[in-house]
Amino acid sequence: MSLFDKFGKKPRTDTPQSVPTPRPIGFSAAPPEWAEQRGEFYDDYFGGAAMVAHEIISQIPTIHVYIYPPHGSRNYSTLITSGVSDLPMPMEPGQNLPIEKRRVELFMRVPRLDMAEFTTDMPWQVQMLRFIGKFPFENSRPLVEFKTFTLGEVPESDVLKHVVLMPPFYEAPPFTSGLTHLDGTRVSFLWLDLITDAELEAKLSGGSEALMQIFKRSKHTPILNVGRPSYV
Repeated sequence: MSLFDKFGKKPRTDTPQSVPTPRPIGFSAAPPEWAEQRGEFYDDYFGGAAMVAHEIISQIPTIHVYIYPPHGSRNYSTLITSGVSDLPMPMEPGQNLPIEKRRVELFMRVPRLDMAEFTTDMPWQVQMLRFIGKFPFENSRPLVEFKTFTLGEVPESDVLKHVVLMPPFYEAPPFTSGLTHLDGTRVSFLWLDLITDAELEAKLSGGSEALMQIFKRSKHTPILNVGRPSYV
């Protein structure tokens, strides 16, 4: 059973759940220049996309995923969303998130990923990025650093069952500084990685620092390794 079939539109998170509200069909009011600017920013940094996995039925916001092949010293593929930042993420009651953290895009690093053109059969990595990207708009909760999601069984792995969102570790400026749209709107980036049950428990009990210590001790790499064992 895939992680999406198992939990559908109700991923478990480290905060209480609300009843998901599907994104409306249509297009956001974000200027089209924003998408163009994001694409140029990504191409300049990652070296030119192999393809873009478009969201077929346009919802608000529409979330596309750019797929970048290995380039230069990057001997892996990079997947990154475009569209999550078209809207500021809803805040929870009483929450005060800095304006530059309210618009985000998500990325992950995977072993080389080749995808056929004109296919509707999206790799699970693409589906996962889009699934997490739509979460704040369907659940009125923002995506923040070190937030975790329990999505169930992950393809190709016996132990990785949870998503954790982290700062863009291992990247360099200007990517780590984020992106500023033409009108001054700021966009931040969050790195999507996968962890095990025991690693999640360590994070929930000891905080993000505990998880970072586990990663450091285990020499965790930035490239997703679905075959790795649990570090705990």
